[in-house]
Amino acid sequence: MASFGFHAGFVGAAIGLLAFAARKEGEGEGSGEGGKLGGLNVYNLDEELVTDVRHKLLESGKKLEDLKLLVLGALGGCGSGALELLLKIGLAE
Repeated sequence: MASFGFHAGFVGAAIGLLAFAARKEGEGEGSGEGGKLGGLNVYNLDEELVTDVRHKLLESGKKLEDLKLLVLGALGGCGSGALELLLKIGLAE
């Protein structure tokens, strides 16, 4: 049995949203492929990651109130980490 904890969910949700933002931003360039995520930054504090994710989502032209996300197992370790990130970037529960 494998189990992923809080931080795996927190970072996994962040990477998923960064990839989503890159794709949305790339769609406006007319490439037909959408943008690619590229390299990831190292963050010393979770607040830095939260700020970067929020900024890149807004920069992509996506409004936070328009995002609809589903976290499976939101009460577990991994799911609670994902939910915490989503709440910190400003998504309503």
